Amino acid sequence: MAAAEGVDAARMRVRQIEGNIVRALFEWIEATFDPELLDSAWLDFLPEGSTETARDHPERQGAFIPWFLFNWTPDIELVDEDDEATGAEAPDTAAGEEDSPPLAVLFAAEKLDELDQGQRDFLYEACQRPFGFHQVLAVEPGRSLTLKELLTGEQVVVQELTASQTLRRGEILYARTITLEGVSLMFGCAVQPLPPRHAAHILDLRDALLEIDGRLAIEELRALDGPLRQMYWSQVESLRNPMLPTLSNTDGELFEPTTLRFALDATPEEALRALASLAVGQSVEDLVEAADRDATGSIVRAEIPWLKRGNRQHKGWSNTVLGQLTIEPACIGAEVNSQKRARKLRKEIEKRLAGQVRFESQTTKSVEELRAESAHGSTPLALAERSEEQRAHEALPEVQSLLAKQREEHWRHWLDTPLPALGGETPRQAAGSKNRERLEALLLDFEWEGHEPNPMSPDVAALRRQLQI
Repeated sequence: MAAAEGVDAARMRVRQIEGNIVRALFEWIEATFDPELLDSAWLDFLPEGSTETARDHPERQGAFIPWFLFNWTPDIELVDEDDEATGAEAPDTAAGEEDSPPLAVLFAAEKLDELDQGQRDFLYEACQRPFGFHQVLAVEPGRSLTLKELLTGEQVVVQELTASQTLRRGEILYARTITLEGVSLMFGCAVQPLPPRHAAHILDLRDALLEIDGRLAIEELRALDGPLRQMYWSQVESLRNPMLPTLSNTDGELFEPTTLRFALDATPEEALRALASLAVGQSVEDLVEAADRDATGSIVRAEIPWLKRGNRQHKGWSNTVLGQLTIEPACIGAEVNSQKRARKLRKEIEKRLAGQVRFESQTTKSVEELRAESAHGSTPLALAERSEEQRAHEALPEVQSLLAKQREEHWRHWLDTPLPALGGETPRQAAGSKNRERLEALLLDFEWEGHEPNPMSPDVAALRRQLQI
């Protein structure tokens, strides 16, 4: 308890020093610079081409003010107390260069004798420490966050009462940390945390920088202030306006839902028996028994799943569903999810029913068309009803057992599957290689996504045990 009270007291003292310094800096800026200075800095802080105003913008109370005071360099002339130009221009080049000190350095040069030791220490520490990308490794709600700076690998425990109540393990903060009187705090933190999956982009940047310089220390991060800030904005933009992914099936073919129709000159049962071999692993008798019949016993509707053994992407799957065929009197319909599969299936049908089937049409819909149909054709009530039906179906004991088995098989094979996110290594290989950090980021992302679990969500703790990390 005594140790905790000591940390709290030190945190409060440092926060008080912070408040006094920020207030003194703004008073000095108001007396020294043109009133439009803050607006100029705001435009430099925003992503290129942005025209958002600072008023009511959440980032004004996030990273902007600490960045404005301790990173930004004004490109205007200093003025004296009588508002007359002194003739001495403030440096006008990018922050981080020796001849271009930020506002806090200019302030310290002029006011150093008026500051006590605690204020001097704060100014020095805040000027030395750059903004970076800090991933949350651990959270003690209401007290602290354990952070790891992804570019340098530096770890620190920061005392944060509010942030530690809202942030989750794995999230990435664009922030600056400072350490004074034995406690570490965040001094400037952007309001939008990044999901754990964004760690891959930051680690890619780190590796590229290491190839150039061979090391990446605090000094390099200060010099990269502009590029790192723009990277943060680009990641935020990708969250607000995500690019739609290119969808493909498990064979790597472009996802293009396609419907085929054929005229049938045979009976549905004749067609069913001729096409039954497309359902690899299923017997003709089972397919015939499952068919719908009329009062006379004749088949009026039958379905055949087009299957192949194994799966290209999921080694634990026993088969792959390539399409679905529906046989009715005088017609056959088929649905597949790529044009390549459509061409192959047409050949198979025409070969097995030579002279008894005639191709009539093929319809392919784009993903955009399907999204539009879904948006306009599904009411919230209908969606809710389907969701309720789905949950009820998934709750059945036999379905739960099947899903559990599929999940176990999938994640067991995942451990030995080469992944692009791990530089082509398998998770088992990455656990003992230079890609271990990327593996850790991937597992943190699984944990973070786990707050909205689905039947195939991994047991991350079990994966960690098997990987011994």
